[in-house]
Amino acid sequence: RSTDTSGADIVEPVVARLGTMLEFQFDRLYEIPIYGTNQIMFSPRVTVIGPVTGRRVYLVLRDHVQALAVMFQPHGFCAVFGVPTHLVTNIGMEAINVLGSEVAYLYEKLGNEDTFLERARLLDEFLLRRLDRSRPLDTIHRALDRWIQPDVPCKVSEIASNAGVTPRQLERKALEY
Repeated sequence: RSTDTSGADIVEPVVARLGTMLEFQFDRLYEIPIYGTNQIMFSPRVTVIGPVTGRRVYLVLRDHVQALAVMFQPHGFCAVFGVPTHLVTNIGMEAINVLGSEVAYLYEKLGNEDTFLERARLLDEFLLRRLDRSRPLDTIHRALDRWIQPDVPCKVSEIASNAGVTPRQLERKALEY
């Protein structure tokens, strides 16, 4: 996203969603007011934003904004980075604290590029390398993928059976992912 608000603030609510986000900001940081309080936070330059279960904050974009975000499928962030989803649910935190110095180096490389397309290419290369290093999707990942598909009704016992686990084991894995 690249936005010039020309003096007018843009206010965006953060709505509930299942996936985790990894966001890079290269210009003015978002202001993040917390509903029902007088607290205002500012986003880190590189942020991991976990799944959101309810409306807690909104974003205020001012002046010139340049951001690049990756929205992962519900278990995608865990598959690529090995970070269980429950550790980042309803939290936005500095990505370096979650993913380490590798993401700081990536941010520097992205910031040195002039175009969105070049930044997207570098980010794609980084994520593909990470995915190659992570374990391949296993049967439980595939089962969970089927579970979240719209218009595909299925029973928990059927999904567990297809994945070769008990319903209780599937529940534990689902919470982890």
